[in-house]
Amino acid sequence: IILMQPPVCAPKVEGFMLKPEYWIEKIGDTEKLILNEEEIIEFNKKSFRKMKYKGFEEWLYDLETYPKTITGEELLNTMKSYSSEEVFPDKTCYDIHAKKISKTFNKEVLYQANFDGIPDEIQVEWGILVKRKEVRAFPTDTVFAEEPKGIDFDLFQLTILPVGSPVAILHQSKNGKWYYIQSIIYKGWVKRENIALAKNKEEVFDYANSDKFLIVTESRIETEPNPFIKEISNILFQMGDKIPLIEFDEIPESIPINNLHAQSPQGCYVVKIPVKDEEG
Repeated sequence: IILMQPPVCAPKVEGFMLKPEYWIEKIGDTEKLILNEEEIIEFNKKSFRKMKYKGFEEWLYDLETYPKTITGEELLNTMKSYSSEEVFPDKTCYDIHAKKISKTFNKEVLYQANFDGIPDEIQVEWGILVKRKEVRAFPTDTVFAEEPKGIDFDLFQLTILPVGSPVAILHQSKNGKWYYIQSIIYKGWVKRENIALAKNKEEVFDYANSDKFLIVTESRIETEPNPFIKEISNILFQMGDKIPLIEFDEIPESIPINNLHAQSPQGCYVVKIPVKDEEG
């Protein structure tokens, strides 16, 4: 048996530093309570207020206070930073295969952004992400890189939102395949197929603000595979993600015989996973 140390790529990093025990021992009092529930709520409120005061609300938005309607002008203002015609690259960009992106394709992306389809008044809709997905500056999956050898740096990649993220839906692409959304931490374009529509804001935050939940502390976990319901199979969660739990009295004591795709909850956490149906 040959025991090998994991590779170390960063300078001045030793192999023993890659073990959690090394860092845990440095903390000292690992059981110390940093903030209680009320203090966390107040900390978040202060953060929202501070970001709004400093004009950085687009990166941390108190989404529960989002209005029922906004004007088209307000929407265009929110798009100025990353998603407007003015900030669209005017130089040659390269796709993931290091090939030049044509001006014709650029025009198509801007056309799909549907700027001329923004009404004077917008009724805000609400949704929840059903998959962990990217937020894009423009409605396209195509990588836009400044250099043919720099395809890892996609100009249109803004962030990724986890499953269950609440979003305010403000606009859609010309072909209806993308939504322009505001999330708690970012705004941009997300594929429509990855967002389940909610009846209203209350439904979204009843789920998001569940007081019975799990917090992922591993690097990543997945839901159990279910061959009969692919929508809830192998759903990826990463460290820090919140997953609402099913109420105990909602869990059946036994699995109905006539329910072929039922799975036993024994030894597992039973969680709520948002799904998208034919109506949205």
